[in-house]
Amino acid sequence: MKNKCFCIFGVSLVFSAALFFLFSPAFPSELSPGIELAGEGKFEEARKIFEKALKANGGDSLSEGSLWIIDDFDSGKIERECALSLFKGLRLIAANLPEQALEELLSAEKLDPGYSRTHNILGMVYAILGHAGDAERQFREAIRLQPRYAQAYFNLGSFYQSQGENSKALENYEKAASIEPSSEIYTDIAYICAEENRYKEAITYFHKSLKLKPGDADVYYNLGMAYFMSNQYLKSRENFIRAKAFYRKAGDKKGIADTDKFLDKFFELEAKWKTGN
Repeated sequence: MKNKCFCIFGVSLVFSAALFFLFSPAFPSELSPGIELAGEGKFEEARKIFEKALKANGGDSLSEGSLWIIDDFDSGKIERECALSLFKGLRLIAANLPEQALEELLSAEKLDPGYSRTHNILGMVYAILGHAGDAERQFREAIRLQPRYAQAYFNLGSFYQSQGENSKALENYEKAASIEPSSEIYTDIAYICAEENRYKEAITYFHKSLKLKPGDADVYYNLGMAYFMSNQYLKSRENFIRAKAFYRKAGDKKGIADTDKFLDKFFELEAKWKTGN
C-alpha cells in the first residue's frame, strides 16, 4: 500500500498502513513456539498457545487461522499430512524462507486441492515473492471454494491495495466486513479513504475500527491526522493525546516520540494564539 504523506508544521505526517501480516515474513514472536509445535504434529500443545494469543488479542488472524487448521484436522476435514505441510510452510515463512515455504505449500495443495485455507496461504506466499498473478489466482480460488471466507476477501483486498487498485480493494474489504467485521478491515478502508483525501469517510471508518479494538494506539494516531486534514484541530489533538497514552501503556517509545512531535507543535501554536504572536 502507498502511504499518504503530508508535511505539516515542518513535520511529515504519514498514514502508515501495513498489509496483512503474512505479506511480511515476520510473525509475532510469541506465536513462533505454536507454529513450531504444530509443524511437528503436536497440535494440541500448539492449540493452547494459539488460544492464549487469541484471548489476548481478538484480532490475531494468525492464531485464528492456525486454530481453524487444527480444528479441520480434528474434524476429519483434512488429513494429518496436509495439516503438517501447512504448518511447515508457515514455519518456513516465519524463518524468512518463502521459496521453500512455497514448495511445502504446493505439496499441501496436491494432498488436498479442495482445501480453501491452503489456497489462501499460497496467495500470501506468492504475494511475498512478488508473483502478483499467482497471488490473485490463489485468493480467488480460496473464495470459490469457500464463498464466505472473510480472511480470503481481506487478503485479496490487501493485495489489490498493494497494487494501487483501490476500488477493487474496497470491494473486497467491504465483502469481508459484511461476513466478519474486524478492526483491521475498517482501518484499511480508512487508509484508502485518507489516501484519496476523503477524510470524513476515513474518520468514520477509524471510529468503527476503534469500536472493535478500543485500545489501538496506531488508529488513534491516524485518526488524529485525519481530523487535522479536516481542519478539526481540537479533535486532532485529543486523538494524538489518546494515542500517546496507549503508546505509553504499551511501552512503545517510538510511538510516544512520533506523537510528541505533533503535540509539541500544537502546544507551540496554542501559546502563540494566546499571546497574539
